[in-house]
Amino acid sequence: MTRGYNVDPDSPPPLAGLAIDATLKTDQPCVRCGYNLRGLQREATCPECGTPVERSLLGNYLRFADPDWVKKLSLGTSLMLWNIVIVVVLNLLGQFFSAFSVLPYEIEVGIGLVASGLATAAVFLVTTQEPAISITEDTVTLRKAVRASALIAFAGAVFEVGPTYLEETTLVLISVQLIGGLANLFMTIGQFVYFRRFALRIPDEDLARSTTIVMWGLVFAGICALLISSTTVLFRSASALFSGGLFVGGACIVGVAALVFGIWYLVLLIRYSRAFSKAAREALENAMVQPRSPGVHS
Repeated sequence: MTRGYNVDPDSPPPLAGLAIDATLKTDQPCVRCGYNLRGLQREATCPECGTPVERSLLGNYLRFADPDWVKKLSLGTSLMLWNIVIVVVLNLLGQFFSAFSVLPYEIEVGIGLVASGLATAAVFLVTTQEPAISITEDTVTLRKAVRASALIAFAGAVFEVGPTYLEETTLVLISVQLIGGLANLFMTIGQFVYFRRFALRIPDEDLARSTTIVMWGLVFAGICALLISSTTVLFRSASALFSGGLFVGGACIVGVAALVFGIWYLVLLIRYSRAFSKAAREALENAMVQPRSPGVHS
């Protein structure tokens, strides 16, 4: 028996007892620590963490996953929702104060950094490695790529609002915007890929389909917004280049698309938050508390 068996997150949940008699004849990871249970009796317990083998045969539904891990998914999704609420409130307050006087630059910077910081923390929670997946993770994985993109996006947000000379250095500013925008774009795609996988493990195929639609909608809006932003910085006056109408029309289309898919995204987050909370409660109820053996790897 060896460690390191990987779970394919896109594979359908296996049925209990599939191709198994009294002894497990196929690779089967422990639902709690990822140990390969092949060769063990169904009545036995995992030699690594003491979790009953029978529990690992119930499938990779979230309600049978590690409770602590599912709680992190729930917390990460809740943080995404709170991020939206906080950013909206801060922007409304900013508009309120700017109606009487010029909005202080520090407040504008603070709104952007708060949003970027919360988004980064939420992504790290949602991409927490599941215990049932191999501890010996590959060098390059989607999880690591998404986290790296989140850090790059946050660094770009800090760098863009930091040095004042960027306002006079067009090429540097465009480079920062492009790098940060592309990092945000990849982070968004990776985040939705994760959510779709989780939807299939709830299971909720309708939620998975909606997630795919919203993902590509926001990607389209994000690419268009990035192009418009870079063009504006490059030419300083977009109306001079587009004769006003074309630029404004394109910006309006992007704005409408961002609004529609943004609202849809908010609805999806609420659905995921509720589903994760329910799965976390069920996972805790289904968990059979067993003392860990001395050989458990943390």
